[in-house]
Amino acid sequence: MPSATESVRINGGMDFPSRVLWHLAWSPRILYVIGGLLALCGATALRSPYGLLFGLTALVVRWKATLLVNEKSTGIIDLAGTTVSSAGAKRVGIELADADCTTVLIPGRSRAPFGVRPAPKYTLSAVYLCEPFFDTYSGALFTLPTRALQLGTTAEEVYFRHVSAVNQRDGYIEITLNRGNKPKRIETGNDPTGARLLDILRTRLRTPTIPKAVPIPTLTEQAPPEAQAPLTISTSDDERYCYIRALLSKTGQTCSAVC
Repeated sequence: MPSATESVRINGGMDFPSRVLWHLAWSPRILYVIGGLLALCGATALRSPYGLLFGLTALVVRWKATLLVNEKSTGIIDLAGTTVSSAGAKRVGIELADADCTTVLIPGRSRAPFGVRPAPKYTLSAVYLCEPFFDTYSGALFTLPTRALQLGTTAEEVYFRHVSAVNQRDGYIEITLNRGNKPKRIETGNDPTGARLLDILRTRLRTPTIPKAVPIPTLTEQAPPEAQAPLTISTSDDERYCYIRALLSKTGQTCSAVC
């Protein structure tokens, strides 16, 4: 598991040619330069305007690179979210299997190259809902062109008994704490998981868990043990006698016992 301040590279299972196409899709200027050089060399070699068609080779590569990014980006972004949720669980000190985790993905304002659908940069945060409290882990940044994930360092824990209200604002959820503390804000942006997180928080506050009373153990009276008949020695003819004789070497006397 990476540390909280480590930068993680999300590979996504791509081989070397796919990584080259990925880079060219996000930096298409180099393809335009190569396409221009190919067109110029083709026209010079053929001494005909048809030689300019060699420049279309770069455009074909650009098209394939764009298709690769649009196809692979969803899986890579999901891997980044999974990495954030795992790192955040370690940061807040809980087991991921014991909490209801919601990962919020907020795209940045930067624009992607022409034809590329996903945004280049994202902000990720995770919220872990447990029985008496919830934890928030924020500050993770993911850059899709380089597939570099910078993990966050901010983690907070709030107990539900300290929450007095949950409000939905434009792009974030505001949690009002009692005792005059500063409201807590969870950034959600336009991520659909923000609505799910809001519903879970409201459900937890409206139906708080009531601790179960430990039942008092009841003592049951035990019946006294049955009296056993006293052991009697039979005087019949077939009774057996066991004699143990010990000879005292010093005194020369003989001792006997009956059992």
